[in-house]
Amino acid sequence: MAHHIRNQKFIGFENGQSRYIAEIDCDTPADLPEPETRWLMGSIAHVISTGDFYELNSSGEWVNQTGEDAETESVSNLNSVNLTKLPDALTIVNPADELTENLEETQEEVTADDKLS
Repeated sequence: MAHHIRNQKFIGFENGQSRYIAEIDCDTPADLPEPETRWLMGSIAHVISTGDFYELNSSGEWVNQTGEDAETESVSNLNSVNLTKLPDALTIVNPADELTENLEETQEEVTADDKLS
């Protein structure tokens, strides 16, 4: 099995055992390691050959988060999460543009008032 533990972040102790969130790289899905008892739910594994990401669930199983199987495999994990779909395009507003427009309008008003007096 070809896998490499890139990082393990210490989270705390549970029942006298250190608990970690792990980040793992592996060559193929078959190389996903058997989860260690010290790894917590939310640990991730990146499969380099497919580009897929797997996440460790509370049952100690790797669940595909990307790729063809992700929708059917991971939907049950989303029941407690509120997801918001982002719009396809965002409009970026530069506040300086609005200030420039207001300044130009104010200058036109001042010029018009000056001509009246």
